[in-house]
Amino acid sequence: MLQKILLFILLLAGISLKSQTLYWVGGTGNFHDGQHWALVSGGNPSGIIPNKTSHLIFDDGSVAYNSVVEVTQNVDVASINVLLEDKTIDFIGNALLQFKLHASTYFNPNFKFLFKGPVFLEPTQDAVFKFSHTIFKNELSVTTNKTIELGGVNSQ
Repeated sequence: MLQKILLFILLLAGISLKSQTLYWVGGTGNFHDGQHWALVSGGNPSGIIPNKTSHLIFDDGSVAYNSVVEVTQNVDVASINVLLEDKTIDFIGNALLQFKLHASTYFNPNFKFLFKGPVFLEPTQDAVFKFSHTIFKNELSVTTNKTIELGGVNSQ
């Protein structure tokens, strides 16, 4: 079932030949550390740092226990999809940093988005953005000429 959900999300994201899917691994750490990104769930670190064409996955292969992902630089990625079932990740960053997303994104309730800087949704094609929280305490900006759907997901 999880594989079908992942396939659906990846299809929604509209992955092109230039894009790359990366999976968070190794528990707590810095978002910009290539030792925390693998090419497969639970895999070995790739050394690749996410960029504007990266589709990022956080799943139960990401962490062995509840973890913190700290952002210390601006984030500009294609998408983030969170498929955590049994563990949680706190995603943190200060108010001086920016967070940009360019394709369909899904945050489930186990992904605590505590990032304090502005969030920019800038899809380059029709997109769906679903978040486990529907109240942003930071600036949220949408810039596109494409059709987008904004919505929440049920909290646990």
